[in-house]
Amino acid sequence: PLKPERLTKPIPVVLNILNDQVNLHHCADADCRIIGTQAKGSYLAFIADTAHDWALIQFRQSSGWLAKSQFEIEKK
Repeated sequence: PLKPERLTKPIPVVLNILNDQVNLHHCADADCRIIGTQAKGSYLAFIADTAHDWALIQFRQSSGWLAKSQFEIEKK
């Protein structure tokens, strides 16, 4: 399990959801339970962790694992 002393600093990003609606998962796998959704659009969010082709994203109102193919990060 994650421990506070091992957490990295979240990375703030402007994240663009590419599809009309995407599923947020409980873990980094399409077979994991869906715990929420996020609509298409541009969001200020934090990347808390990454694993393979997935990222753990924290939005203002929700968080979950999102496949990297479902979003783009705006370049500064």
